[in-house]
Amino acid sequence: MSFPAAPETVGRRPALGTAFLLLAFVVLAPPLFLLGPLLLLLLVSRPRSGREWLWIVLAALATTRLTLMPEAIESLPNRIILAAAATTSGIFLVLSILLRSWSVTSRALLAIVISAVALIGWARSAGISIGDLDAAILPDVVNGVKVLLRGSPAEDVDAATIVAGQMARVFAGMTALQALAGMLLAWAWYHRVATRPFPPPTGSFRSYRFNDHLVWGAIVTLALAVIPVGASFSRAAQNGLVVWAGLYAARGLAIGATVAAPWPLAGKLLLVAFAALTFPVAIITLITVGVADTWLDFRSRIRTADSGGFNAN
Repeated sequence: MSFPAAPETVGRRPALGTAFLLLAFVVLAPPLFLLGPLLLLLLVSRPRSGREWLWIVLAALATTRLTLMPEAIESLPNRIILAAAATTSGIFLVLSILLRSWSVTSRALLAIVISAVALIGWARSAGISIGDLDAAILPDVVNGVKVLLRGSPAEDVDAATIVAGQMARVFAGMTALQALAGMLLAWAWYHRVATRPFPPPTGSFRSYRFNDHLVWGAIVTLALAVIPVGASFSRAAQNGLVVWAGLYAARGLAIGATVAAPWPLAGKLLLVAFAALTFPVAIITLITVGVADTWLDFRSRIRTADSGGFNAN
């Protein structure tokens, strides 16, 4: 079966910001969450340019190398990441073909939900319990924290170790958030590389938003996390909150980028430095702004103010 392709994109800008995000993702997160969707999307888009085939070859070689690494098979967390990358990549491709009217964020979230159901079924059939996963993840997280804080005071290391234990409990949420980010970045770069990409095209990061009705999913997840509905539901809700927090933080960051767009470079660098020094406060602020944007639509108000109008709403 063939599918109609989107109009060719000619003369797209290099997108240095997107390229920087791609590089940062490959360094900080499992690269398969980005390489898998990108490879599959390019393969089914009838590639014909040298640029497309270059990225197909690079993504295929890197994917093969990462998949065949011994630690990718021997470690339980890495096996789960490998399975999650494979399932989300394939499901995201199918959804991108069938649900073109949906936003890329909605398709990526649905791919994560379907993949999560499939992975839970696989874990149960393989006899893998939550306790097994915790026991496999916690040592890696704690060792990573100790290496990162080598030379720090003992009380700081102990406090960070406690936090690491809590982070191990939301491994699934962090993995889902990384998968979501990988799919969104893969979609953005795919539209930069492909000659005939599937619609819809990507816009600038400053315009990033998603369906406002998704806020009810975040509200229900928060309710399940605080209401005593059982350990399993509470833990699943806590992991879900990690994904919602990441989504709304990104939306808040897009609003912040819109506000800071006309600022001079020095002002932008100062803002980034301040956010880095007050990271927890900055993240909470971004999430709050992102959630509030559901009702207040800050960017519409900014455009109205820039045009000299008045918005009574």
